[in-house]
Amino acid sequence: HVRYSTTGSPLIKNAQPYKLPDMDFSNNRHPRTFFCLTQEYIILVTVDGRSESGSGMTLQEAQKFLLKLKCTDAINLDGGGSSTMWLRNKGIVNKPSDKTGERRVADALLILKR
Repeated sequence: HVRYSTTGSPLIKNAQPYKLPDMDFSNNRHPRTFFCLTQEYIILVTVDGRSESGSGMTLQEAQKFLLKLKCTDAINLDGGGSSTMWLRNKGIVNKPSDKTGERRVADALLILKR
């Protein structure tokens, strides 16, 4: 069960697209980071944008993509230049969009094995 908070825009709830506001934040392509639950998995997705390597996603495009992954619940986390995916033993695996490169870490979402 996912509880939504001010940390991210809800995208999918109970396998249904969440109604999104009609505004630039939703309708324009930006780098994005998503947290998604399926029946079996937790999925984290980072989408590059504002660069030659990626054009970002609208939130509507994100909903369609996450539904194809069989997400039952999903939220949009912080995006833009903050969209950075770091994996143990690999480091940063995407291309953050800030002109200065990687931002200092203000917060992080950690997935730890029990």
